[in-house]
Order: sequence, then C-alpha cells, then structure tokens
Amino acid sequence: MSAGGPQYERLCLVFFLLSVVYFSASLLGYDRTQPGSAFVLASRSDGFSPMNFFSGDSSGYIGAIGDFNSDKYNDLFIIASNGNSIKLWCWNQSSSYFHYCDVCIGLEEGQAINSIEAADFNYDGKLDLLVQYSEKSFSESDDNYLRLYFGNGAEIIGHVNLTPSVGQVMIVQAESSADPPIPRLLGNWRDSENVTYRAYWTMGADKTWHTTKCMDGRQRFSSPNSNAILDLDGDCAADLFLSTENEHEIWLYDKKSGDHVYSSSIQVAKGQGLITFADVDGDGSVDAIFPICSTEDNCVEVSQIRIVYNLQLPICQFFYSKNCRSSSKLCRADPDFKFPPFETADGENTADVVTIPVGDSDGFHLNSKGSPIPLRLRAADYNLDRFPDLLVPVTSSVTGASRVQLWENVKCTPSTCGVDATRKQRRWFQPKVFGLESLLEYSNSFSAIWVDVGETATYDIVLMYQSNAEQPTYQIQGFRNNFLNGYFIKLLGLNGLCVIDCGVKNLRYAGLYGVNQHGLTFKYTLSDLDTRQVASVVPQLPQSSYHSIQPPYSICGIGRPGNYIDYIYMGVPSNSLRGYFRSWPGIIPNSQVVVIPHPLSMPNSWIMELYISPSGALPWIALVVFISLLLSGIVILVLQYKERREDELEKKRKAHLFSFRAL
Repeated sequence: MSAGGPQYERLCLVFFLLSVVYFSASLLGYDRTQPGSAFVLASRSDGFSPMNFFSGDSSGYIGAIGDFNSDKYNDLFIIASNGNSIKLWCWNQSSSYFHYCDVCIGLEEGQAINSIEAADFNYDGKLDLLVQYSEKSFSESDDNYLRLYFGNGAEIIGHVNLTPSVGQVMIVQAESSADPPIPRLLGNWRDSENVTYRAYWTMGADKTWHTTKCMDGRQRFSSPNSNAILDLDGDCAADLFLSTENEHEIWLYDKKSGDHVYSSSIQVAKGQGLITFADVDGDGSVDAIFPICSTEDNCVEVSQIRIVYNLQLPICQFFYSKNCRSSSKLCRADPDFKFPPFETADGENTADVVTIPVGDSDGFHLNSKGSPIPLRLRAADYNLDRFPDLLVPVTSSVTGASRVQLWENVKCTPSTCGVDATRKQRRWFQPKVFGLESLLEYSNSFSAIWVDVGETATYDIVLMYQSNAEQPTYQIQGFRNNFLNGYFIKLLGLNGLCVIDCGVKNLRYAGLYGVNQHGLTFKYTLSDLDTRQVASVVPQLPQSSYHSIQPPYSICGIGRPGNYIDYIYMGVPSNSLRGYFRSWPGIIPNSQVVVIPHPLSMPNSWIMELYISPSGALPWIALVVFISLLLSGIVILVLQYKERREDELEKKRKAHLFSFRAL
C-alpha cells in the first residue's frame, strides 16, 4: 500500500486551505490610519461615536475641504459664526487632531461670506480658495462679489478681485485652447446697461480674469440653484446640469466641437429644493434627489424627499445579455437617456419617480430655515454596501428642536415605492435610528457633512449646530463611523499637473501632487454574489456653490463579495478631441486609487497609483500562519508514521502466509 499519493494530496489540500485563510486575513488586515488601507471588520462595534478632532476652539461652520499643505491629508476651511472670516485647520496625523495652521482670511467690515470653494486656479499644484461674498449694507441687492486667494502650501500669498456676479458661480472645465487648463467659472453677469447674461470668468494669457457672455438667449440661473458638472448620458464626459427659475437644462459634451451643446429641459417641480446627484439604485447612472416643501422656507405642510431615476442603458449582467453596455465599454453614451418629469400627479410613485414623506409623531419635518447653509441632502455610502445614504436636516414644529438624521438606502417594496418601482429593483431611503443616539442628542443642529477624518477610508459625520440661540454661535462636532460592513475602494482624480519627468521647464512642480479636480467621473464594475455584473458611478465634486461642501474624493463600498473590481473608468472634464477617459482592469478591493491625468488630452499617458498599506497586524497574522503550518506538519508526520507502521505490519502478516501453489 503506497503512502506517497494520499499524503501528497492531503498536504496539497492543507496548504491550499491555509493559503485561502492567509489571503483573506491579509486582505482584511490593513491599517486604516493610512490612505487606502483596510482594517479588521470585526474590530469595531456598530454606531457613530462622538469624537473631538480639534486641538482648540473651532467655533464656526465648515465651508470647504481640501489638502492645502500638500501632505495628502485633507484640511478644513472654517467660516466664523459672523460670516466675516475664514480659518484653516490642518490635519496632523501624529496627534490625530486638526490644528490651526496660522492661515486666516478676513473680509472688510460689513461683508458676509456666501460660499467658498477650494481648487487650483493658477495651475501651480497648490490649493487656492474662491470666496463669494456680499455687502450687508446692500441686503436687497443680488450682487455676489468674487475674490480669489492664492496659496503656496503654507500661507496665502495674494488675492485678486473678479467682476461681481449675480448669484453664485460654479466651477467648470477650462477652455479648449487654454494652456495650462485653468478652470473657468460659470454664472450670471450684469453688464453696464444693467442687463443680466450668462457668462464665463476665464483667466487669459496675460494672467488677468475676463468675463465673456455665453449661452445667448437663455434664462438667468436661479438663486439658489443646483448647477452641476457631471456625466449625465453615460459617456464619462462632463455634461452640464443648469437650473433656472422654471426649468433645468441639460447640456451634453459634444466630442466633435469640444464644447457643450443644449440637449433638453425638465420643468422644476413645485416646492423643489436643491438637487443632490448620486447613483441611488447602483445601476451605473446618476440619479437626482431633492427635497419638496410647501415653499422655499416652509416645510411644515409639505415635507418630502423625491428620487428621480436616470433612464439609461443598463450594464450587461451576463455575457448573453442584449440592449446593454458591456463592462469593457462602460463609457459608451446612451443617446436615448432621459430624466422623467420631476413633477408627478399628486405625488404618486411611479417606476421612475419615488416620493418619500418626511415626518413622524414628534412633528419633525425638513429643516429649511434658521441656518447659514441652505437645505441640502448629502449623499455618501457610510456602510460600504455600494449604495449611497443621506444626511437629512429636520426640525420639529412641536418642540422646536432641530436634528440631522441618517437615512439609509434600502430596497423598494410594493408597500413603500409601489409595484412598478419594486419590479424595476429601485431603492429608496428610510430613517435609521440604531447606533445614532449620540448624533440625535444635538437638538440645535442645522447641517452635517461627510468627511473622512484622518484618511481612514470611511465616511465620518461632521455635525454643525448652534450653541447660543440669542447670539448665534456655531459649533462643530465629529462622529466616528463604526458601521463597517463591507469592502471599499477609495477614488481620487487630480487636476493633471505634471509630477513625473516634467523636464527642466517644470522643475518647480517637483514633489507636488496636484489637487482635486471638479467634474470628474468614476465608474466601476464587479461581480456580485450571484455572479451578475453590476456597475456604479460616482461623480467627483460635481457642485461648487451654495455651500455644496463635498469631499474631494469618493469612498465607494463594494459590498460583501470582496472580488476584484473588473474595471475602473475615469473621465475628466476636458475639451480635448483626442480623448477624455481611460479604464484600468483588475483592481483589488480595500485600496486607494489616485489618478494623475497628465496630459489631459492623452489618456494612455495617465498615471494610476494604487495604495495598500500593510498594518501592524500582519506580524500576528504571519505568526498564526506559522503556528498553523507547524501544527499541520506535526499532524501530517504523525499520520505518515502511523501509515508506514501499518504497511510494515501488513507485510509481516503476508510473509507468514503458506502458499499451497508452491507445492
């Protein structure tokens, strides 16, 4: 009886099982204190726990997020309670606190900040700041003053005043002939004859900013508005979603002209508020989410959240699927895409529009007034299940208390969304209570945002509340996210600054990383537990006015499977006719992807960096694997010894047998 065959098979089986265990353990054993790293899922309990992440007095409210000092950790721009100054708080990884960075921007007396936005406005690889403000003495005026503050990574080194706008402006892509590709501003502009036009603010070759009319004959943008730059038709290019008083306009990116072309309009729904864009049902297209109130400042009688789903070609779930996009051609435009009407008959749910009532027995409804930040629903995937969730400001008409609730993304059922929406596998939102007790204790909160505090690859909540009702003083409170239920991928697209092999002319860029770019689009595909292909889309910084306050990165949950991500696509807002997107296959989960699109017009030259940081738990994992191998080896040796011993005994028994045939 041979011992080699069974023992070899047994040994191979043991090593195979140990390899699977080791791979799984190492994949879950990365350090969340470094960008793009993962963690042991079972190491933290569910819930949001309060945390203090400021080293000093941080009164005020957050106006923008960005990496000012180029240390690859995001910093916070905080607006003072009186709305007249801005302070910068930089993250310090060694102390795990935000520290005041000795950067303060103060306006003149009588001026009030309307909104701020961080971007690179002179293409030097350093973060600058656009401040939009108004004159308190002209309260009836709709003039919006613009001032650009330029940074060098350590301090503000100067500023320039731009031509005032009417209402706030947004950041869009550079001109096709611009070199370097410095972003433009788009908004309403009033000429010397007091006529209001749409206009671009552009920096010319002489380093001065000029205002030029655009989109002739169109209505002025509403104030506030939901203007955005993001992919709407599925081709990964940056389209424009523009809002007026009566309708929303869709301007698609035209690959032939390198500019935007008017496509269609959607009537504004009655009582509609600011729109948030997110892939609600995880089908690879951006949907619209917005509040519905009785009037702009009254949500008592009518308080609803409405989801309008973007109708596009779906991804091919199986290789034999038809009338769909394959995972290798995810940036193919759908010429028949559309949004259904935002207004519905008596608020009834349909297959493509779902309306959710907001209210409970305590009289809580949407909070539309009493804060410096307009009512806006903020979307992010806090539990890493691949579907975005919402932060919803509410207030009680009974007690007067105001809170911020977390609404979780769940599957539709016939009783909640209707039969048609359920049949199309739509999803909606419902309030979550468990694990949010500490968040709901703040009864004077007016807004909250999603921030990855300390670059741990999870969305934490930063709450803003009022501490003094008579003389408003705004405060900030953080809440650590402990809901960790799946794998993730963290995505960041930069503005195309040259950082490698730039030549003597660009040596000043050495060591720089660039800053985040507005209007980028990320798409990714993977296989779910049923082996179906699924796709999701995540816009990066699509909005940049009226306190959009969006993080300059995207943390995308991919659920429980933990499979490799089949493809990741990134499209940039570019007027180049040569190309504007690129894909990368086979990205491992629990990692951070950083894309440097340089040059913007040559996608094949873009650089993709993948960050996975092994943690301090790996030595323990190696020790466990070594002990497991040692024990397995001992078991194998014992079994082998016993089997050989049995073979020898069997041979001895056969040797004593008497053969009659030999006679």
